[in-house]
Amino acid sequence: MNRAFQRAFLTVLSLSCMFSPFLLVGEEEDSNYILTAGDVVNVQVFGQPDLQTTQEISNRGEINMGLIGAINVAGIPIPAAEEKINKAYVEERFLRNPQIIISVSQYSPKVVSVLGQVNRPGSVQLPNDTNSLSLARIISLVGDFRGVARKDAIRVVRKDLNGKETTIIVDMSNIGKSSGSGSNDIDFLIYPNDVIYVPERLF
Repeated sequence: MNRAFQRAFLTVLSLSCMFSPFLLVGEEEDSNYILTAGDVVNVQVFGQPDLQTTQEISNRGEINMGLIGAINVAGIPIPAAEEKINKAYVEERFLRNPQIIISVSQYSPKVVSVLGQVNRPGSVQLPNDTNSLSLARIISLVGDFRGVARKDAIRVVRKDLNGKETTIIVDMSNIGKSSGSGSNDIDFLIYPNDVIYVPERLF
């Protein structure tokens, strides 16, 4: 049984049995989407309705599955999370060949902050089903750079899972131009909770 048929069948089954009031009807999940804490996920085990669950991924990145307990699913794509749960059931010898389907019922809010020399500094909400946007796109959403912006020394402050901060210097001085040198970072990706600071150019 192929994956597309399984997903369609389980979606219809869930709706008919009213297992999950949050299920997004007819929406095929983006296989590249990275699950994050705060996402509400619906997990279905084909042929095992008692194991179905809808829950929010905890701050630790975990969901609790029947029989096997806590499973960390944050930070990986949906197919990888499905495979991880599958493997846990097999290794614990509860199920022989489980078919796992995960759908996101509600996406966690994803916000970045933009400060300094842009026309509309403040917070930017990323699209719900997106893990990142290019820096160029973020800058366009805050009304572009001000005339005094120093585009070659943009600071991006990013925290890892342990709360450790890293500052990355990004060069966007050639935005809108082609650059084969690799020094232009217009495609640099911004992730939720990043803080972007655009300094002022010194004359």
